[in-house]
Amino acid sequence: GAVAGLVAGLVAAVVYGMIIGKAEVEIGYAAVGVGALVGLVAGKIGGGNPVTGAIAAIISLGAVYLGQLIGIAVFAADSPLLPYDSFLQVLTDDFSLVQQAWSEEIDVLSFLFLALGGAAAFSVAKKVGSD
Repeated sequence: GAVAGLVAGLVAAVVYGMIIGKAEVEIGYAAVGVGALVGLVAGKIGGGNPVTGAIAAIISLGAVYLGQLIGIAVFAADSPLLPYDSFLQVLTDDFSLVQQAWSEEIDVLSFLFLALGGAAAFSVAKKVGSD
């Protein structure tokens, strides 16, 4: 369940990052969606294993964080003032700048979205795993 949850987390992080980057704002419901997807996949494959929910929550925290970084990279790549061709180029060429931008922009809502994503993953994984 953990490997499948990790793959789901990576896919969800890219989608979440695209949403953030294009909308130029974080969206809490999308972070919950990231967690729910990770929890669903991990719970379905991991079954009733008691650690599945915790693993899904940890993966979701990483996925929401990665999505926030991707969102910054998408925004930077879309800027006509910056010399990037794609968000992947931003992440690979200037990852430290992306992390710096994230740390400067982080606020209470960002932490709330991280927590909501993790809570959703835990809850959904436990529910699906017990069915």
